[in-house]
Amino acid sequence: MKIQIISSSDLGGGAARAAFRLHSALTAIRCSSNMLVSEKRSNQENVITKTNGFNKVLHRVLLYISRAIINCQKSRNNVLHSLCIFGDRKLFKEIIDSEPNVVNIHWHGNEALSIRQIAKINSPIVMTLHDMWSFCGTEHYNQDENDIRYEEGYHAGNRCKTDKGIDLDRFVWAYKKKKWKKQFTIVTPSNWLTSCAKNSALFDGWNVITIPNALNMEVYQPVDTQTARELLGLPLDKKLIGFGAFGDITDPRKGLDLLIECLSSGAFKYGDYECVVLGNANNDIISALPIKTNVLGHLNDDVSLKLFYNSLDVMVVPSRQENLPQTATEAQACGIPVVAFDVTGFPDVVEHKKTGYLAKAYDKDDLSDGIKWAIENKECITEHTRYRAVERWDSDKIARKYQQLFDNIDTNHKTMQ
Repeated sequence: MKIQIISSSDLGGGAARAAFRLHSALTAIRCSSNMLVSEKRSNQENVITKTNGFNKVLHRVLLYISRAIINCQKSRNNVLHSLCIFGDRKLFKEIIDSEPNVVNIHWHGNEALSIRQIAKINSPIVMTLHDMWSFCGTEHYNQDENDIRYEEGYHAGNRCKTDKGIDLDRFVWAYKKKKWKKQFTIVTPSNWLTSCAKNSALFDGWNVITIPNALNMEVYQPVDTQTARELLGLPLDKKLIGFGAFGDITDPRKGLDLLIECLSSGAFKYGDYECVVLGNANNDIISALPIKTNVLGHLNDDVSLKLFYNSLDVMVVPSRQENLPQTATEAQACGIPVVAFDVTGFPDVVEHKKTGYLAKAYDKDDLSDGIKWAIENKECITEHTRYRAVERWDSDKIARKYQQLFDNIDTNHKTMQ
């Protein structure tokens, strides 16, 4: 059986990393998997891109036009928005020509695949969601719990009254509904996103299941804290609080402002605590953080990331919305407690006061209490934290779940032919 995994990139961003890790895990159990991307960053032979030469220039032009069109809609929702109406023609042609048994589509933003192209794929489709875009309009996450257009269907009467310009969310949602007549299987990594997809007007009655993201536990595992700090040039005698993101660290959804408020409390103003930031942090961010901050920048290789997590006393992921954040699962695999808010996908990651702390939604004081609790209890919860991570996210286990799903879909497809 031939599996084709589709993603805009293989390493550019959290969703791309999740897709690449699944591809690697499937390959490791000898499942015939190829990964097809618009932007290739790895050196793996079975990661394929056809986006080069003139087609690469054309793709960038279409992406620029797509983003310009997005600006015609003025929305209070300031998360990422995507159209996906052009698509990469070479990537789509490769899918059609290779005739895979199953196509597993992951993050296809940046005009990797269009809504129309997905509808024209002949092979059975499994769509793995890494955010809410597939059943929303152009937005990748809804604004808040009161923003339920994706549940009702997008119409003029339920648009936010402060939004201006063309209602692109309504147009794109209606276009998906028109084109996606043939149902495909939906996979989400968290129970929260599964619930959202099942409650959506677009995927009502579709097959939606939960399979977490795969993580190589032989790579992400506990190592000596002092050694990790020495190799990264971090202080040996401080309580280190980690924060970071693979994407835009200033994205309001990531909750940097909430962390700043939390660390501004008196408990962290003494010299015992320092912050370690993963990702790009400019001088404004560094100066806004009320305690001394060590910036590591983007760490793209797994070894450096493992050292980052193992250097910490606690990893804080203060996001307002997340699916199954890999900064949290990676930290847990290294035995590091994670502190987050008790919202969206975090209950799938953190077992409260057993592998970390789930604070009341957006309560900076409770977040502060959680950080202190995690630091005080790190040593006695590390073993259970690691054990739970292996049980839930081990790449071999996740790959076999996907393999069984693909086998079932392929068998049913052949039976119906």
